Amino acid sequence: MAIYSQQSFPSPFPQPPKQPPTTTLSTLPTTFSSS
Repeated sequence: MAIYSQQSFPSPFPQPPKQPPTTTLSTLPTTFSSS
């Protein structure tokens, strides 16, 4: 169960969140400056 949850989570989780953070970080500073 631990291996199944870890393989199913870390695969689809760390991958999508890794890309969004890059855009969020770039948008965060832009939104703050714009605000």
